[in-house]
Amino acid sequence: MRAIKQKKNITDAFAEVNSSIEDTVVLNDFFKAGEAKEEEVDKHYKQSLRILEELEFRRMLGGEADALGAVLNINSGAGGTESQDWAEMLMRMYIRWGEKNGYKVSQLDYQAGDGAGIKSAALEFEGD
Repeated sequence: MRAIKQKKNITDAFAEVNSSIEDTVVLNDFFKAGEAKEEEVDKHYKQSLRILEELEFRRMLGGEADALGAVLNINSGAGGTESQDWAEMLMRMYIRWGEKNGYKVSQLDYQAGDGAGIKSAALEFEGD
């Protein structure tokens, strides 16, 4: 099911790029006929280019292992309370990033710091 979903995402993204490029060509034809403004054509061209670059980036990370999850270990080191506090902020930041980008984030390990922050933590990120 995961492989089918990945292929469907790529084909949907390709269809979106194709549609956007076709729309840009039609808008350019309207511009040549004097029925559209140059700013509209430029705006749509830039949007099409952005969509195409996103698709290229996703294909670049389309290898078999690229869809796998990851384990992230955070250690505060020997910096004392400040480093433990920073490690906790970093952990929260990565959790929020993972949730925002569609990953299921699980906490595998957690060791509280002396007074503030964390000594270490391990997070697991799993994609859809």
